[in-house]
Amino acid sequence: MMKLLHLNLNHCGAAQTIRELNVDVAELSEPYKTQTGCFWAADRTSKAAIWACSNRAPAAEAVYSSDGYVCAKLGDIWLYSCYLPPSLRLEEFKSRLDNLATHARGKRKVVIAGDFNAWSHEWGRSSTNARGRSLAILNTGTSYTFTRADYGSVIDVTFASSQIASVIQWQLSSHYTASDHTAIICNIGSRAQQAAVQEKRQMYRVDALNPEVFASSLVIPELTGDANKQTKMIMESVVAACDCSMPIRGAYSRHHPHVYWWTNNIAKARKKWLRARRAYQRARGSITSSHLGDEFASRRRELKRAIKESTRRCFLQLCDEASSDIWGMAYKMTVKKLKAVRPAAPSEDHMVNIVQTIFPDTSYMAPREMLQMNHTDHISVSTDELLAAVAQMHYQKAPGSDSIPNKALKLAVRLQPEKFTGVLEML
Repeated sequence: MMKLLHLNLNHCGAAQTIRELNVDVAELSEPYKTQTGCFWAADRTSKAAIWACSNRAPAAEAVYSSDGYVCAKLGDIWLYSCYLPPSLRLEEFKSRLDNLATHARGKRKVVIAGDFNAWSHEWGRSSTNARGRSLAILNTGTSYTFTRADYGSVIDVTFASSQIASVIQWQLSSHYTASDHTAIICNIGSRAQQAAVQEKRQMYRVDALNPEVFASSLVIPELTGDANKQTKMIMESVVAACDCSMPIRGAYSRHHPHVYWWTNNIAKARKKWLRARRAYQRARGSITSSHLGDEFASRRRELKRAIKESTRRCFLQLCDEASSDIWGMAYKMTVKKLKAVRPAAPSEDHMVNIVQTIFPDTSYMAPREMLQMNHTDHISVSTDELLAAVAQMHYQKAPGSDSIPNKALKLAVRLQPEKFTGVLEML
């Protein structure tokens, strides 16, 4: 599953918007500046870009840039980000569109998103212009993707090939972006895949385990079949007891924390700055433009001042904390930065030591025939052996794919050890 964002920034900043929307890949039109980190590619005019802004995004390959669009293959999906400005003549518009279609032809899973500055009935416009007739769509509804001065239009459109269109959920985002274009979100992945991911991420609140309820709810039926079938029956009974005795944690959140100097005052100042900026952009050419421009500049100075004061204060606080707690926030931030630095390659002597450690000399060991066990012999597992092994399980270890915490599993073994020993003896 991949979360894709398309947005015409109109030269606004993108980092905070992408952080708040928590997307994996962004297809941008008219970006403010070249981004850094992860993967970034832009077309020849620097008006269209693809930004793999999350570590969850697949590695990009087969990157190709042209006039008006940039392409990259992420995983098995070909992504195209486009921007065709309204200043292009119709012949040039068609030429760039033909180049895009030629490059995308023959590829199976293709997603094309961009600002084409074209109108068509097919994506909700009341009329079709010459550009719209040149484009023959994931867009649903008639909501505007571009608004300015009480005027709206649908010029940001998304196309997908038939091989992938059925597993894409397309929607307009109501998130404030500071641009006069609306953000478009595409969740790529089947609903079954999404449900599987959500189910896997459901975890129990171990601290709220009620042992009495768990014991009364643990009902393991008479075991039949082979070892695999009996194991499945036991685990299903344990999961049912966990459902009755422990609540489920909330949905797994991929929230990224703010930088260490971020405060509520900065957040409020940023909202005021974005509001003033958008009002100023919409009023260009009107009699109130000058007044709104002064208001926008004032809000921008307030935001910069708040950030500067907060960073200075937090830096001095980090220095003081580092003197009293060397493993505190200053240490964590330093280690996080150092993780991006690749370690030097080991020397030849070091490599020899590593190989000898991983692959020791086995010439002194007994022949393989002496180590082989007679699988026809019956292996017995006593209750004391099982309880001793279970006692070594730590509560804080992460559960497996069945989400059964070790605390519940240890309790189940102590309650009905004969069920578990019977299955182990069959292995």
